[in-house]
Amino acid sequence: MVPLTVARMTVANLLKMARCCSGRSGTASLMIRNSSSPSRSSDSTVHVCLEGGGTATIGTQVLEFGRRDIFVVPSWQAFSLAAREDSILFSFSDRPVQQVLGLWREQRLD
Repeated sequence: MVPLTVARMTVANLLKMARCCSGRSGTASLMIRNSSSPSRSSDSTVHVCLEGGGTATIGTQVLEFGRRDIFVVPSWQAFSLAAREDSILFSFSDRPVQQVLGLWREQRLD
């Protein structure tokens, strides 16, 4: 199993990526205040923390994240978020392609 890591980006690169992807399907901004219920889905998702910080639980691994951190949730891995403070995450995935092909699946694990 490949260990999951958190990468860091410069603010300029984050803004460039957000401008490049804004308005395209498969992108989203998430505001988290508390915690999310665990779920898993067939798409893989890249999350970028723009503000705040917290904990991402991906499968059995727990990752601390903060401003400018990037983490990836692989396909069909249990995933939940817990915020230390109000946080904004930018994310993008291959969900739109999977939905068009009729392949996308999601399961709530609570």
